[in-house]
Amino acid sequence: MNASSAAIVTANYAARRSPNRWLIRPVGQNAGVPHRAVVASKVTFGLAFQFERDQGCTHVAHCETAVGNRQDAALPEGTIRLKFDSFEGFLGPDGKPIEACAELYLQSDGSMHALVASDAPSLEPATEDREPVPA
Repeated sequence: MNASSAAIVTANYAARRSPNRWLIRPVGQNAGVPHRAVVASKVTFGLAFQFERDQGCTHVAHCETAVGNRQDAALPEGTIRLKFDSFEGFLGPDGKPIEACAELYLQSDGSMHALVASDAPSLEPATEDREPVPA
């Protein structure tokens, strides 16, 4: 298990057929470490940066912490399953975009689950030349 603080989590666009479906990279770095499953906290979703878009990645998760795991984490009560749309980003079960969540569970089968809370973080928007910063 590897923990990262202030991390960006994406699908593994570098090796789409890998069993390690998710990448975690520290904020400010371009290289990500692949993982089978991820648990992240205080997450805000946003558009991918240019180097990620060049690889076909459209959206990312900005996380206060992210932990890569070899096995799926148990989903706590109250989580919702997310869907992904390359244009609209992360969608809840009702099809409406989810902008943030308290916890994000990315499973080895590619499924995504979130614990959405009223205290989910708010980040100042990122620009192409810098990462987002807490508002």
